[in-house]
Amino acid sequence: MGDINKPEISIIIPIYNVEKYLSRCLGSVEKQTFKDFEVIMVDDGSTDGSAGIAKEFAKRDERFKFFSRENLGASKTRNFAMEQATGEYISFIDSDDYVSYNFLAVLYLAIKRSDADIAMCGFNIHYEQNAKNKSVKSLKAGEYSRDEALGYLLKDNEIRFFIWNKLWKTDLLKNNDIQFRDMYYEDILFCTKAFVKINKLVVVDKKAYYYSRRTKTFLESSMSDKRINDYIYTVEFLRKFLEENNLYDKYKDCFKVHANHVYWSLPILNIQASHSSKKKGCIKRIIDGRKQVKKYKP
Repeated sequence: MGDINKPEISIIIPIYNVEKYLSRCLGSVEKQTFKDFEVIMVDDGSTDGSAGIAKEFAKRDERFKFFSRENLGASKTRNFAMEQATGEYISFIDSDDYVSYNFLAVLYLAIKRSDADIAMCGFNIHYEQNAKNKSVKSLKAGEYSRDEALGYLLKDNEIRFFIWNKLWKTDLLKNNDIQFRDMYYEDILFCTKAFVKINKLVVVDKKAYYYSRRTKTFLESSMSDKRINDYIYTVEFLRKFLEENNLYDKYKDCFKVHANHVYWSLPILNIQASHSSKKKGCIKRIIDGRKQVKKYKP
């Protein structure tokens, strides 16, 4: 275990208008078999009873620490929480999700035994409408080098661009100034920057995280012009980032898989924009991107 005054794990939970789900989330953390942790709860200007629920947990358990911010968005809220983190490792949990009782235990044991920079577990999708869970395919348990892990990540298949089913070395994030950009799909940028800097990833054969799905799927949802543009930006970012780190030639096939997925999954008919010119601009970017993807041969 760590320093008597410092926990081994800092759990970061941004909170915004999740009154219906927050007790389930925080309760699942409170019941962890691994006890040496702190929970950094940051309320981002909720207008429902979320802050009150978080304060109750902080009142009865000193490991739960409550902070309040002024509706800055999830990215800035997580960045603020990371500044408060004192643990050797960081876990991100979304406030409408929940975890199994051994979530921290299995990840902590794996990352310690392997001396990896990131530990990852599998996850289930929890459908709120019917309370059913769906298991999601995950990478085979074992240890993976930086090159292997980055290749899987860029394909966004067996390693997803999710921050919440992973345990991260705090030094990995802080020493490399890895933070969240204020945009949609910020996880993609965050994960890529972090995976480039690791020596090793360890994967455990446990589906210990439950991802809550409350809304329509990506393809069924209406999308704002900003959301469309931010998603397209991830393609531009990944290519430039890989080139700047002299990694593009090595991972170009993986990158092309991601680019193909982005441009062909965007729902042109469901774009919402404040002005028709913005909608036309989004559609043009998607069509141009699809033309470019056709030239790729993954």
